[in-house]
Amino acid sequence: MASIRNALDEMINKYYEKCLPFSIPYRINTSGDPCQFFRNGSSIDDISTIFRKGSDLCDFRSQIDDSIRLRIREIMPNTTDLVGPKLAMDLLERSRGLRRLAFMPSSSIQMLGAEKALFQALGHGRKNPKYGVIFKFPGLSAINPKARGKIARIIANKVAIAARSDLLGTRIDTKSIREKIEDEIKKAKK
Repeated sequence: MASIRNALDEMINKYYEKCLPFSIPYRINTSGDPCQFFRNGSSIDDISTIFRKGSDLCDFRSQIDDSIRLRIREIMPNTTDLVGPKLAMDLLERSRGLRRLAFMPSSSIQMLGAEKALFQALGHGRKNPKYGVIFKFPGLSAINPKARGKIARIIANKVAIAARSDLLGTRIDTKSIREKIEDEIKKAKK
């Protein structure tokens, strides 16, 4: 599902690029948000069909997002509560299943999405990356780069616990775990 959403994002962005020249004579606001652009331009008769197709793509992407959110909450309620539906879906997709994610050590979870960078670093003698898709965790990008690796490790540890609980079908107190992570992020910002 996430790969479908990513493909849709790519299609919407390419379609947006192709439609940008139509905005010049009609002075349509090009805010950088393709969906907003298509909705603004769909009121102009001459080009409404072109813009309506873009708007339809955006609506379809919203439907996919809604279905991903619902489905991921069914499959991984603990992990979704901990890291959010988009990051949970990324982790699930990159690990190729809940069972594999649950059996992964936290160090592997931390590196999910950074495999290419890791192998390049190993091959060229550079520093290893410190995180992969976990970087999408809210607030992680805002802290000092030197502290990100430590916080990413903490998040990966908690994701491992949540994924194992999801596999076993048990619920854990993700609210307190998330609060602890957020406290660590706040400390790292100081």
